[in-house]
Amino acid sequence: MREALIISSALSINNIGLGFVGGIAGLNYLAVGLSVASFSVLLLWLGGWFSRALAPRTARILGYATLDGNILLIAIGVLMMAGV
Repeated sequence: MREALIISSALSINNIGLGFVGGIAGLNYLAVGLSVASFSVLLLWLGGWFSRALAPRTARILGYATLDGNILLIAIGVLMMAGV
């Protein structure tokens, strides 16, 4: 449950940035919302699949992947909100 809350918080910050940029660009809100939701679900699924496929081989390295991935998502969301 803790991991789900952390990833959902990071994705929310990231998606706020994407929505903000889409609004500035004058894109349709429905199209931006659907594309952000689709890519979020797709990338979460791919991340879960890759982690299950690679975990037996790289257990020592993957212990830090959750924290690093969350920090990266938060940083990307903040950078998008800053307009970078």
